[in-house]
Amino acid sequence: MTKARRTLELRANQTSRNGALIKALPAASFNGARTKGKRGFQLPVRILRKGPRGDRARALAARVWRCRRGRRCMSPACPLCAQAAQSLLASIAEKFVREHQAECRIAFVTLIPPNSLVRMGNLRAFNLANFKRRVRDGLVKSSALWAVGSVDFTLNEGQDRACEMNWLPHVHLIAATDDIDELARDLRAAFPRSDHAPRPVMVKEWDGDSRVFAYIFKANFSRRISVANTKRFNKKTGENRFCRGTTYERLRVSERIELALYLDAVGLDGRLLFRNARLYRAEKSVRIHVANEKR
Repeated sequence: MTKARRTLELRANQTSRNGALIKALPAASFNGARTKGKRGFQLPVRILRKGPRGDRARALAARVWRCRRGRRCMSPACPLCAQAAQSLLASIAEKFVREHQAECRIAFVTLIPPNSLVRMGNLRAFNLANFKRRVRDGLVKSSALWAVGSVDFTLNEGQDRACEMNWLPHVHLIAATDDIDELARDLRAAFPRSDHAPRPVMVKEWDGDSRVFAYIFKANFSRRISVANTKRFNKKTGENRFCRGTTYERLRVSERIELALYLDAVGLDGRLLFRNARLYRAEKSVRIHVANEKR
């Protein structure tokens, strides 16, 4: 196979995985989105330093290495492209929410479906489509009028690696409802507690802070380390108490590579999760609309 043919096939595969989002996001806007420096080059350098890791890793490293403004690789594994998509999606989602906030109450929601752990090294086999279906099924049983968000990944481990290391996919959403408390009750019934997620549902009323949208579509991922006997101050009793706490650190190189290969496989669209809402192209801009809403 010639080099030109391999390049065409790589681009075709990437476009098919990113179909809906790439169609919705204008190329000029995507290429012009603001990014921080040249962080896109860190990933291929680290892959190459770690040695051969198969055709997929080498192809990803080469594609991200060539990524430039005006010639994006369109891979969610590329920090530059991921930041560009994050910036655009955050602004689109914020505009949508502010247009509808007078009609309902807006909540920031985090969900962890049961049986979501994926052992480190097995992320490639994780069925993201099935995971998102389970989340949408839970939202159907709730009072959420619509929801917009994406899937996030953390790598969970114990202090001093006392327990097995696992990826924990979870979902961050901005959702509309008529009653925040009812939404929280419905979601807690739909997403029960488990050993790996003693608090699988978090629902907070949105306070109007724009930063929440960047967080929902964030492009950076981390390790979540469980720490035993963490000292915490209890405001109610005025005394210290000891409990299990958590700290966050950057992913190691091998962990970044595993996640990067997975994200590249699912495409920019892969992490997005909408309920009763969808992206659409409106003249020269991109917007979100409620599914049953006339445009």
